[in-house]
Amino acid sequence: MNTTSTAPLISIGICVYNSEDTVTRAIQGALEQDYPNFEVIIVDDGSKDNSPEIIQNMIKGHDNARFIQHETNKTFPGALNTVITNAKGEFIAIMDDDDFSMPNRLTVQSQAIIGYEQRTGAKLVACWGSGIRKYPNGYDVAFDAIGSRDTPPQGTQIIDFLLCYGRKSGVFYGSGTPSCSLMTRKSTYDAVGLYDTQMFRSEDGDFSIRLGLSGGHFIGCAERVVTQYSTGGAEKAAHVMYESYKTLMLKYQDYLKSQGSFAYAMLWNKLRLHHFSRQRGKETLTLLSLFLRFPLRTWGHFWSTAPRRFIHELKMNKKAAVK
Repeated sequence: MNTTSTAPLISIGICVYNSEDTVTRAIQGALEQDYPNFEVIIVDDGSKDNSPEIIQNMIKGHDNARFIQHETNKTFPGALNTVITNAKGEFIAIMDDDDFSMPNRLTVQSQAIIGYEQRTGAKLVACWGSGIRKYPNGYDVAFDAIGSRDTPPQGTQIIDFLLCYGRKSGVFYGSGTPSCSLMTRKSTYDAVGLYDTQMFRSEDGDFSIRLGLSGGHFIGCAERVVTQYSTGGAEKAAHVMYESYKTLMLKYQDYLKSQGSFAYAMLWNKLRLHHFSRQRGKETLTLLSLFLRFPLRTWGHFWSTAPRRFIHELKMNKKAAVK
């Protein structure tokens, strides 16, 4: 890193929890960025394994890396807030503790934001990166970032997508708004607020909704700058995801009700719970209820997502080939 560079400082944030098997590649990806002016802030959120020791050993000799340790677990949104409040950069880029960011990620995303601001005059811009998702059985799938082609979502378009499953023609929603590939200005958090610590597993959606309510722009870079590694964990269990989405929908129920979508969104969330819990009987009954109560909407939603999801799950769950 060239500390005399005139390039804006970018703060990389990595939140770690019991990630001794994966955190090395995440930190490596951060430290090897080709951008000339960045800092790395690593927050250990009360890990019980050897993550803290691994982190401290990896950042020895790197003056642009800082380690912050939570004595108790504050959950992912709380750790993200620690990153943001301690960041000195003009931009903040978030990296997951089990993913790998390509060396050009900071360069590509910062140029995308600055270029978009200059072309449009937009003030609140968030940028996501495209990438590759790898599964343990060797199945790889490419994903395209939201706003990386066609027209990026703006304002309430993102709210309709995240809460009501609504899509506007010509707007590209891509892979949604996961925090793991996000970059935005620190001033965006000043305008929108920090992450809601009550939104565990839905903190990224909640942040995006608040950004949308503030008139934000959701852009993406087509370059594949992130490699995600699909890992399990209790926090990703079906019932946890169900409760997190339910909390998000209850927070914004007034908006959902104004769109006539609250009952539909809650019922679709229950369908997802039964599907991912493999409760096939309940899944069938819930889908039938959706078709009876919201026939046209359910038909469009189901056939636009179910076939692709079915093929994806077949490949994702296929046993690895024996070599």
